[in-house]
Amino acid sequence: MLQLQIESELQQEAEHIFQELGISADIAVSMLYQYVCDEHRLPTGLHIPNKLTRETIEKSQRGEDITVCSSFEEFYESLGM
Repeated sequence: MLQLQIESELQQEAEHIFQELGISADIAVSMLYQYVCDEHRLPTGLHIPNKLTRETIEKSQRGEDITVCSSFEEFYESLGM
């Protein structure tokens, strides 16, 4: 069981859209939960980084494997382009 507190105006607008889609708020919330479980992220673009991305972020935070470029040309050259 889940209880939510949602701003009244937002709830009314969303429920109107759900009605147009032919689904209930319960189904919409269940769809959101299923999406998060399937995709490991929110539909807004927020997501949990994969292992390689997490490791890269951690290295960068430690100052490891950082390339500093003073121009786009230098940046492209560092990539071998």
